Amino acid sequence: MIFAVISFALYAILLAGIGFLGVQRARPALISTALILAVLTIFRQFIYYLGLDQPYPQGFFNYTEWNLILRANLVCIAWIVILFSSYLAFTPAAHLFTSLLPSGPNLSVEKPRGVRVMVLAPACFAILGTLYLVLQSGGVAQFLYDSKVAKGLRGLFVFQEATTLASILALYGFIICLNKEKTGIRRISRGSAGYIFIIIASMAVNYIWGNRYNIALMVVSSGIVWHYWVARLNIVKVVVYALLAMAALEALRNLRGELVSSATGRTFSTYSNPWLSLSTALHFVEFDALMLALRDTGHLFDFRHGQDFINGLLSWIPRSIYPEKETFNIGPWFRRVYQPQIINGWPVTTMGAWYVNFGYWGIFLGAALSGCVLRVFDMAFKGLREDPWKAVIGISLAIFMFEGGVNTGFPQKVFLLILPLSWASFWIRLMNRPAPPRSGGK
Repeated sequence: MIFAVISFALYAILLAGIGFLGVQRARPALISTALILAVLTIFRQFIYYLGLDQPYPQGFFNYTEWNLILRANLVCIAWIVILFSSYLAFTPAAHLFTSLLPSGPNLSVEKPRGVRVMVLAPACFAILGTLYLVLQSGGVAQFLYDSKVAKGLRGLFVFQEATTLASILALYGFIICLNKEKTGIRRISRGSAGYIFIIIASMAVNYIWGNRYNIALMVVSSGIVWHYWVARLNIVKVVVYALLAMAALEALRNLRGELVSSATGRTFSTYSNPWLSLSTALHFVEFDALMLALRDTGHLFDFRHGQDFINGLLSWIPRSIYPEKETFNIGPWFRRVYQPQIINGWPVTTMGAWYVNFGYWGIFLGAALSGCVLRVFDMAFKGLREDPWKAVIGISLAIFMFEGGVNTGFPQKVFLLILPLSWASFWIRLMNRPAPPRSGGK
């Protein structure tokens, strides 16, 4: 146990240092990496060391797995050290690739035109499309079951992803409204309130699709943007808001369970241990799945040899064109190795995905690639304290795209977020071009 604790302490110190550096220098990719890795790999271990729970699912672990916890921590340490080394080493070349990311419209006008159109287009598409599908299903409860449990809506999740795009752009609209009005939160104009409504409505649609994760990411993104652009958040406020968010996410999961139960007429099992219930609700158990992957890959089952990353590269193709395509999410496949009848998956973290596909070479390759991509990202959005576009888009993209690094779903996010946001930036810039000077007549 002592070596597991020492490795955990070293990993936590490294992660905290990178997170602190990211916050101090306003580097959204570093902030995102440290924050999400902390959620997925740090908090669960506190529960182990305090004796509040054991690795899940219990039938596949011994009561104490200190050697396995030590191994997982060493992999996490190697990941973060290689990633940060690559991040620093790639600095001289990073500027060559920054143009691939959505540059801001660089507006000098106080009331930019075109923002509302770019917010309403994806919002209306997502809300109206989801409303139609809910009516076709016969109600919210049945739709939630079809989406979350039965997985019967494949190919239609573009409506869910559109809500993410709408929320990010609405957050940008809200921030520029606050910036030009300089009224803060005490007095919100109708324009600002409209953007808040779009964010809430879009996240409600996300929830109807059975997704709480995007809601959490949007809340985190908004909090970080608020810190840099409206009012600084101290550590006490961060802890209080984090506890409230955890309670809200647990409540949303329970509500989702009630809705699914009403649609199926049967009660779904719950966990008797509240710490396990909290860990599954907040994705803490991804660390458990990582340990399982490190132990069994190459023994109980073969390595995936890059199949999940190939699936990720093909993920942008609509199912109407390529109906046989496999999901890039490794979690469902991984869980079926142990429980063949279960549809929902066990995500194995980004490190786990690279390991299951390529072994320890995957840890090195994935961390090195992630460091390079993160450096390009932070260089592209450098100066976010002075530019609301860089603040909102840079922070939101980092939170939504990086789960501790570049993962199997990264290519899909390029098509669903980066390309539409690049178009939005172009449209807003086009709508706010200065009028050409009139030629004087004789």
